[in-house]
Amino acid sequence: KHEQEAVESFDATNGDDLREKVAATIVRRRGQPAFRKKLIEAYHGTCAFTGCNAVDALEAAHILGYLGEQSHHINNGLLLRADCHVLFDLGLLGVDSETMTIVVAPTLLSTSYSELEGQPLKIPCDQIQQPDLKALKKHGLNKFRCAGPTESS
Repeated sequence: KHEQEAVESFDATNGDDLREKVAATIVRRRGQPAFRKKLIEAYHGTCAFTGCNAVDALEAAHILGYLGEQSHHINNGLLLRADCHVLFDLGLLGVDSETMTIVVAPTLLSTSYSELEGQPLKIPCDQIQQPDLKALKKHGLNKFRCAGPTESS
C-alpha cells in the first residue's frame, strides 16, 4: 500500500511548475552573434572538426575562454558543431598545435568520436583568419591534458 501512495500517475493536464527555482548569474556575451558570423564566413559554414555544414548546429567556440569582448577575436575562435564545442570546452576533444590535428581524450576512444583522432583541423585558407597556435597550445595544456585518467589506468 505504501508503494502505491509513493507512485503517482502522470497528469498531462497539470501545468504546475514544481521545479526548484535556483538563482543563476548569467554572463552576457556582448558581440557573440557577430563573432559567430565571422567564424561562419571564415570557415565557410563548416565545423572545423567534423566538416558538418548544418549552420544551425554550429557554434562559435572560444579557444581560450570568454573574458570580455576582446575574446571575440577570430584567431581565438573555432567554428564547431554543438556537441564538439561542449567536448572541446570539457577538454575531451583538442587540437595538437604542432600537427594541427584533432586529439581525442582516451575516455572517448571507445565512442564514435574516435573517428576524429588524428584528423586534420579544417581551418580557413586566409592565414589572418586561422586559429592562433599559441592559444591552441595553451588550451591543450590547460584543458586536454587535464581531461582525466583513462579507464585502463
